[in-house]
Amino acid sequence: MGLQSQELISKIQYKNFEPGEFTDRQQRTWQQTIQLIESFPWDGQKDHLAVSLTNPSVTIEGPFGDFLKLALYYHDKFVLYYYNEGKQLYTASFAHYQDAYPAIRSFYENPSAVPEGFKLENTWMQHNGIHFQDGNFHYAMNPLKIFPWAIAAAFMCLLFLFSLLQFILGPPGRSTSIWPLLIILPLLVIFYGGRLLLLFLNHYRSAKGKILILSKGTDLFFYGPRDEPLPFHKKDILKVVTYGRRGRNGYPMLTKVVIDFKDGQSLNISCMMLQRDTFVSKFPECPKEDIQITFSFIPPAASALS
Repeated sequence: MGLQSQELISKIQYKNFEPGEFTDRQQRTWQQTIQLIESFPWDGQKDHLAVSLTNPSVTIEGPFGDFLKLALYYHDKFVLYYYNEGKQLYTASFAHYQDAYPAIRSFYENPSAVPEGFKLENTWMQHNGIHFQDGNFHYAMNPLKIFPWAIAAAFMCLLFLFSLLQFILGPPGRSTSIWPLLIILPLLVIFYGGRLLLLFLNHYRSAKGKILILSKGTDLFFYGPRDEPLPFHKKDILKVVTYGRRGRNGYPMLTKVVIDFKDGQSLNISCMMLQRDTFVSKFPECPKEDIQITFSFIPPAASALS
């Protein structure tokens, strides 16, 4: 197959994208990929640039797990990253992106060969593949991750029942010095443990059967039943509010994120689906608020748009 008809997948990253997030992914010939590079808004992507493997770039994907990524670099230069199926990373920098065209042409001709003049980087123990491969931004409740919470909930349930029974049976036949303790402890377990158990069940019910499709750089996201999630736009968001408590007294998976929209509607989403800080980081342009609350219950009617 000649170079004129050879097609490889190429895709784009912008400056606010996260690792594995790409857009405009499609098969392109050598000429079409060059047109994509020429039309990329390089100058507009330079503001507040922090050089990394995930940066404003055009990535070309070979058929054997090899990648070539043209990205912005230090001092208004450009860099080509070559990442192969052996998880080796090579780099070469250029004063202008047009200077990279011979290496890109060489990649089209032989994707599995290291382009001439590239330097092997020492990236031992680094997971560089996430910066080149397509990421999965579908989130759902993971039974394995909530298993410890389920065990704790079961234990709390038994402790709750035991404490309730102890409280109902009343004092033993003869008074003891520990009787006040036997009264206070069951009351504490009934109040605190019972609410924690209800909180776990509340979040489990809310997250069960739901899916969240969300990435940092894309305006459109989806949330709702697995088979038919609803679409939403970040530009319509008024505020993103987290309800929960950090530190020793916090329950990270039992935190909720409330997304308030400008039209007055809102979404309540359990962090059983996605870790709290990761969740919030996917809304870089939206106003945020953090409310410290121990028991962040999700109203039954608020597990979907309300």
